[in-house]
Amino acid sequence: MNTFFSWLPEKEKQRIRGLEQFDEYEEWHLKCSHYMILCAFKGRVNVLKDHILPNSFVGDDSLRPVYKSVKLTVESIYYSSSCLKRYGHGSCVLSDGSIVIIGGYGESSFGGITPHSRLNDVLKLQLDTEGWKLCSLDNVHGSGPGL
Repeated sequence: MNTFFSWLPEKEKQRIRGLEQFDEYEEWHLKCSHYMILCAFKGRVNVLKDHILPNSFVGDDSLRPVYKSVKLTVESIYYSSSCLKRYGHGSCVLSDGSIVIIGGYGESSFGGITPHSRLNDVLKLQLDTEGWKLCSLDNVHGSGPGL
């Protein structure tokens, strides 16, 4: 409970400190005792595990999340590759501005029995002077600026 509490933004810490000790605070304690943060990795996504969760993460208070407000804008881009035609995938922006796309459901590049299937690949889109380009998996888990 104390470790999780130390990761909260200061405003949330103040709110929790102001709770009635015998009512909501017990609920807060109960919540912390029954919930955990779990990150699961399977298949080709394992290449990202060491970059997201270092081995020293568990119980290390020095690796607290940083909370900050970010203004996001949505920009439509056109990329003709069929490997990007997918739904239910995960994606995130890396520190170098590139985009990592993980899994989903869509057209298989292996041309199996069915044209649509569950995808287990990891893709990286990188913006360069000519526009967006699809990078190899090696560039996703390399030691360069991105991860």
